[in-house]
Parts: sequence; C-alpha cells; structure tokens
Amino acid sequence: MDLEKFYLQTKHWKLFLYFILFLVISQIIAVPALLNRGNLPVGILFGLIGSVGLLAFLGWFYFIIKGLSKKIEETGLKVFRASYLFFVIFPALYLLIVFIVLPYGFTISTEGSSVGTVAQMIIIPAHLLSMFSIFFMMYKAAMTVKIAEFQRKVTFGDFAGEFFLMWFFPLGIWIVQPKINKFAE
Repeated sequence: MDLEKFYLQTKHWKLFLYFILFLVISQIIAVPALLNRGNLPVGILFGLIGSVGLLAFLGWFYFIIKGLSKKIEETGLKVFRASYLFFVIFPALYLLIVFIVLPYGFTISTEGSSVGTVAQMIIIPAHLLSMFSIFFMMYKAAMTVKIAEFQRKVTFGDFAGEFFLMWFFPLGIWIVQPKINKFAE
C-alpha cells in the first residue's frame, strides 16, 4: 500500500474513523493489560501502542508535506526535505524508549525525583525535542496546505487556521483533509 496516496486521497471521514478505531482498539487491548499488571509488561505495551499511533498521526503531516510539495515545486518554492522524517520518527522512538525504560512513569518534584539526575538530563531535553518535532511537523503541514492553495509564499497569519485545526485534529481533519484531497487530485 502506498502510504502517501493513502494519506492524501482518503476521505476525511474514513481517515477520522481509522484514527478513532485505532484509539478504541488500542484501549481495548491496553486496559485489560493495565488491570493485570503482573502478567504483562505494561510499559512496553503502552509504548508500542503509543508509538504506532503517534507514527500514524505524524505520518499524516509528513505525507501532506511530501505529497503536496510536488504541486508546490511548480511555483519554484521548496517545502519538503528528506530530513523531516527525523521529526516523525524521533517522537515515536522517544515515547517507546521512555515506556520501556520507565514502565511506571517518573515524577520530578521539589521533594525529589523517581529517576536519577542523569536520566533527567536526558529525558527533559528529549521530551522538549519531541514536542518541538510534533509542532514543527504541524507547522510545516499547515504551511504546505496554504502554499498549495495560494501558490505563493505565505505567512503564519495565512495558515494559522490550518495549524490550529491540525493541532485539534478530531475537528481539523474534517476541514483540512477535504482540501488535501482536492490538491492531491
């Protein structure tokens, strides 16, 4: 299956349904595992489920940028870089590793921490980079949609609506995906 074609040509309601079904099915798998903590490695299970879901979600942004950039390059603008794959893979890998290494989570408070100082020095920057990666991909995807629409350079004011719609994706997918379908034809 061609993932780029899937993300660009799937109707909004189907894409929404796929994302929601994944969430529901993953909860059906994860909740019993959480209740039977002693029997299954819950951290690994949650890490795997979360990573797959995050990859699917960030894949939507990645393939918007990659797929629509072909239409945009006709105007002389370049929006896609192969290095964007890092911004998709890093958050998912980070999530998986954190759940494997710290299956019961961690706390940082004024009274102390459940992990060592070295772990904090790794986790906090990695978490910030992961958050940056997610917002960066949202930003680039929203910008790409507007450039494809306007066929010119855009400012954040031009695509702020798409950015926030993608951020609140359950609502945004209903509005943004039909535009993507139209541009991908």
